[in-house]
Amino acid sequence: MIKFKQLAKIKYGSKMFKKMLNELCKEAAELSIDHNCKVGIFVTPKEIDEKSTMYAFGSPSVESVMAEMKAKAKAEKRKQKKLMTKVKKKAKFNAAPVCGCKLAGAGVAEDANVKHEGK
Repeated sequence: MIKFKQLAKIKYGSKMFKKMLNELCKEAAELSIDHNCKVGIFVTPKEIDEKSTMYAFGSPSVESVMAEMKAKAKAEKRKQKKLMTKVKKKAKFNAAPVCGCKLAGAGVAEDANVKHEGK
C-alpha cells in the first residue's frame, strides 16, 4: 500500500499512477460484485488539453453507470422544478401587498372604489 505523503510525488500518467489506478479499479470491481452496486471512476488531469488522457472505469460498465447517473439527474431536475413551481406559487399567494394595505393582498383591483391605506 502507498502512503499518503508519497501520493503528491506521483505524476499523472506515470507507471506508478497507472499501477495505483489499476488497484483502485480492482477494488471498485470487488465492491460492485460484493455489494451488488454500480461503481464509476473517472480520472482526469487538473489541466486538460487536446493531449490529455481521461481514465474511466465502470462496473458493470461505464455506459451503464453513466446512463443511470443521467436518468437520476433528469429525475432530480424534474423534482427541483416541481418544488420551485410550488414555492413560486406559494410566494405569489403570500406576497405582501404593493401598497402596504390589507386589501391589496385580498385580490382587490387597483381601480376599484376602495380607499387603499398605502396611497
